[in-house]
Amino acid sequence: MKLPVINKKEVFKGIWEMSFGLKDKNFSFKAGQYIRVVLPSLEKEDTKGPARTFSVASSPNDKEKIDIVFRLTDSGFKQTLINLPLGQEVEVEGPWGNLVLPEDQKEPLIFIAGGTGISPFLSILRFVTEEKLPHKITLLYTLRDSQDAAYIKELEGFKDNSNFNLSVNFGLIDQEFLKSNIPSASNSPIYISGPPPMIDAAIKMLGKMGVLSEQIHFEDWSEFSFQQILGSFFTYHPDGILVADLNGFIRYVDPAWEVLTGWRGEEVIEKFTPRILKSGDKDQEFYANLWNRSLAGNTVREEFTNKRKDKTLYSTDEVFIPLKNQAGGIFGHVAFQRDITQRKKIEAELALYTKKLELAVAERTKEIQEDRAKDEAILLSIGDGLVVTDGVGKIILVNRVFEESLGWKKEEVLGRNLIDVVPNEDEGGGIILPERRPSQIALSSGRRFATDTLTAVYFVKKDKSRFPVAITVAPIIFGGGAIGVVEIFRDVTKEKEIDRAKTEFISLASHQLRTPLSTIKWVLEVMMEETDNLNDKQKDRLKDLFVSNERLISLVEDLLSVSRIETGKLMVNLKPSNLKSLIEDSIKLLQPKADEEQKKISLSIEAKLKEIMADQFLFSEAFKNLLDNAISFANKGTTVDIKVNKQDINYVVSVHDFGPPILETEEGKIFTKFYRGPQAQYIKQKGTGLGLFIAKSAIESMGGTIWFDSFQDGVTFYISIPIKNK
Repeated sequence: MKLPVINKKEVFKGIWEMSFGLKDKNFSFKAGQYIRVVLPSLEKEDTKGPARTFSVASSPNDKEKIDIVFRLTDSGFKQTLINLPLGQEVEVEGPWGNLVLPEDQKEPLIFIAGGTGISPFLSILRFVTEEKLPHKITLLYTLRDSQDAAYIKELEGFKDNSNFNLSVNFGLIDQEFLKSNIPSASNSPIYISGPPPMIDAAIKMLGKMGVLSEQIHFEDWSEFSFQQILGSFFTYHPDGILVADLNGFIRYVDPAWEVLTGWRGEEVIEKFTPRILKSGDKDQEFYANLWNRSLAGNTVREEFTNKRKDKTLYSTDEVFIPLKNQAGGIFGHVAFQRDITQRKKIEAELALYTKKLELAVAERTKEIQEDRAKDEAILLSIGDGLVVTDGVGKIILVNRVFEESLGWKKEEVLGRNLIDVVPNEDEGGGIILPERRPSQIALSSGRRFATDTLTAVYFVKKDKSRFPVAITVAPIIFGGGAIGVVEIFRDVTKEKEIDRAKTEFISLASHQLRTPLSTIKWVLEVMMEETDNLNDKQKDRLKDLFVSNERLISLVEDLLSVSRIETGKLMVNLKPSNLKSLIEDSIKLLQPKADEEQKKISLSIEAKLKEIMADQFLFSEAFKNLLDNAISFANKGTTVDIKVNKQDINYVVSVHDFGPPILETEEGKIFTKFYRGPQAQYIKQKGTGLGLFIAKSAIESMGGTIWFDSFQDGVTFYISIPIKNK
């Protein structure tokens, strides 16, 4: 409602009274209620915006005007307010509030006022005097000093009413002032009005006096009221939480809201909500309607497009809940904001796709059927084996190569689960678990998955014979999820034979190299002991020869290990072993390297370790390889974290480095022979690409597993080893 300014006067030093005309206006209120004044514009910027809340000081019986009282400051709002010309209209909202006379007149009322907080009590006392009401009222009025005694004369005039008592205190409110004027064990309702610090102090003092919280009533956004409200909230909530007062200013935000909007709490507290988040998606009328619904006590739910600090837009599903004080009066609202940006994007994409699909179906049903027939013909003619499954793994299409390779007819397998029709085995003939099959990995992750010719995956035919395959699986994506997979496989028997021949050659060559390299090492050791006749340059060259020979010996040993693994000749000697000692011994060996590269090693054992059955040499070789890699790839000055904990019937050893993540394109090749990604070639130039292959084979030979996770802040490799190993 727009009301004109009809009068303004300084009632006391720095204290101003302003009147708004009610002529021809249908405006009524109860004594003690408040209004919200909204100015059309501000003379200068005000961080709290163009609106403030004021208690009405005049009596409801005054039908010509309503009065507000305020202390003049240099804020943009109050400077604009005091300079308004008579006749200027402002927007007045309300009334609201519950600091009103109770219907029950039995219990005396106690009013505690500070400074201009006298306004609602002036309205009540004026009304009680005019109506000659029987309410018993005690007013405790705290003022800064005797120079600040606004309305004292008028208040003293109310003493003619035998039901009214007045006590004035100059300075800060104190415990003695309250104790001397409030009877002990009093059940009287106590109304408090004034600046937030004064209200907080009064409430704490009353609590110490034994006054029950149910007796205390106030309408103010003090820190105390916020602590009461926020104390009932969750300390963490997945949605962003924002609390605003009746003026629309933010008074609290939680960490989730900060993440959602990009604003920090200290940047937005006391700021006007729409100025910070408003994107222009909703007009002013919408916000006014939303505000009025909330002020009416309704819980409101709406969807918004808001603006982050970095100016990007995001969508939210928001619930606004009114906040009420002890008397039931609304003093603000809390908003729960859920980020639905991705959902809205998916919904929009799905709606657009659905619309296009409906048009296509309506216009081109026949053409689509023809295209489908052509597509199937193309798929069926692919030179490699092909099988297509739905989202639960049931076969919906196979080609001729599938039938010829596996011995199954199309009509025998359609509708059956691929896992049942084509078992997958590893090199040793063990069944590959369903969750480890390429088709299931692609279906669950929604990403393309492929094996290479060296990966030991075997398909079992209808006649129970088997052959090695290289597999490529692509998920069929629809509506944001995988609804099936296309699996293409190729018989790699010849490649396996070639690889086996290569392995045998490497084994033979390695055995042949072993003896001369050992001889060279012996000769170099002898020469290094007799260096008296050599100069420094010759000694350095001799050391370089020794180091180079050691690398060749290490490479030969790795090649022999690979040969043993691939020919099934790797000997595993399981015996009771102390896992902690094996790890600590490896750390001691690699600590000099870590020190040289300015990196630390941290060991945390989270379980009381029992002895494990393991091949001590193989486990140590595998763990040293992981630790050596972690030290090499960790950023300078960081720590390699080693942790050991118990999970079910296994111990899990993890090695985490704070270095570059493994590229997604490399993930399927990490444990293959001779593979060294671009990062490895740059950072660890002297590697052979055999370490992780050997480590994986060694751990699996003991019944364990090895895997890794890649993060933005580094890579973690895991070894899971059984506590009891048969």
